[in-house]
Amino acid sequence: MFLLTAVSLVLLHAHPTSFKLISPLAMALAGTDNVLHVFVGAVLPFSLAIICRVAQRSVRFNLIFFMVFPVCYALDEFIQSFTPHRKSDWADFGMSLAGWLIAISVWCLLHVCKTRLNRR
Repeated sequence: MFLLTAVSLVLLHAHPTSFKLISPLAMALAGTDNVLHVFVGAVLPFSLAIICRVAQRSVRFNLIFFMVFPVCYALDEFIQSFTPHRKSDWADFGMSLAGWLIAISVWCLLHVCKTRLNRR
């Protein structure tokens, strides 16, 4: 999974022209960059957790799985500081973390509900 994320980041940075086509449309729909960071910060870990069937694994695996995302978000902002067509902003990292916290909260809530329903 880490390799997939790293490759995706490299591809986005290597092809700025394709990103420039998508970014204005997304910005126009969202209204601000922060909304997009919160959205991606929440949807990416949650959807990958569902796709990878993380819920069927141990609690320890769940923790490790979700802890990878803040590291990837920080690496993304760090890498942006080296690319001429992108701007690194640590406020974006904060917004991504806010989305990540939403994903973690929903994931834990679903886990608690599932556990309580299975006890009955």
